[in-house]
Amino acid sequence: MTGLTRRCPACFAPLARGAQDCPACGHDGSEAVTGEQLLTPGTRLLRRYRVGVRADTGFYWGFDEKEHVRVQLEAYTGPLHAAFFFRADAMSRVADCAAIVPVLDAFSTEGAAVCVHGAAAGFPLCRRAFPLSEAELALALSAAADALLVLHSLKIAHGALDGDRLRVTEEGALRLLVPAAPCEASPAEDLVRLGALLTPLHGKISKRLDDVLVRLSAGRYASVFELRHALSGFAAAERL
Repeated sequence: MTGLTRRCPACFAPLARGAQDCPACGHDGSEAVTGEQLLTPGTRLLRRYRVGVRADTGFYWGFDEKEHVRVQLEAYTGPLHAAFFFRADAMSRVADCAAIVPVLDAFSTEGAAVCVHGAAAGFPLCRRAFPLSEAELALALSAAADALLVLHSLKIAHGALDGDRLRVTEEGALRLLVPAAPCEASPAEDLVRLGALLTPLHGKISKRLDDVLVRLSAGRYASVFELRHALSGFAAAERL
């Protein structure tokens, strides 16, 4: 990377010559490698995207040298590249949906398919202080339902809902990070998984909202439309 500014592989703040520890985020330049390395930290893709270390989402941190912003890079080496690019393209067309982390680009490189996601600033919902109040739970459910409504209207299931992919922004909003990797899950399974994720996170809530969660976790909502209807009338918090 001759001629390029040295940057931290985690936050991509500029690093002084010879520096190891990042003064911005404290990263020491090392990485605990777990599982197969699909992308190599320190390399550049398309002469545009720098590859950094693994993020808590399982993707890689990256830096877009054209736009000068941090991104996340999802690499896929499975056989279903066409399905991967179908999902990435579909999500790129709804990049203005506030409830979903936007997809910015997708391409092939050295045998891998790569999807470029927004940086998903903030932190995973699973790392937020608990319990959630009823109003906060109503906000989380409503935001997740909005995101799933968009996905399911594209004939796409999330397929990998977990606490790291439900993101709380600095403004207190909830955004869903959606992998482009193809999955066999159905939209109904997304709803069940959402209920299972949120059920342990709340404190004292009304019986009516508790009934919504019980039905959600049990797979008793046929579609996200039914969930949104069940959530009508609940006062949602302004932020998480």
